[in-house]
Amino acid sequence: MKIGARIKALREARGITQKEMEESIGVSHGTYCNWESDLHEIKLSKLLIIAKILNVEIQALLEDKQENTTHLQFRDLDINGGAIIILTDRKAVDKLVEALKDQL
Repeated sequence: MKIGARIKALREARGITQKEMEESIGVSHGTYCNWESDLHEIKLSKLLIIAKILNVEIQALLEDKQENTTHLQFRDLDINGGAIIILTDRKAVDKLVEALKDQL
């Protein structure tokens, strides 16, 4: 399951509407729909906000339990247009997320 699908499932399970998410995050309807449809990358800074709204750790959004991988996209941290890092080691993921939280 991709990030957008996990966000949608968590949002629906909590009874939160797309409009409520858009307003809380401060993005347009089109942007949010593109995220849930996995048509556009989500900046890490926005993922942190989404995790807080959904009351989950950011790893819950990033981890693909079916593939046993974690996908992190750093578009907002990389001036060259972004990179995708795939980590399978849970400790490495936790360490990286903690380091990034301090920078945001």
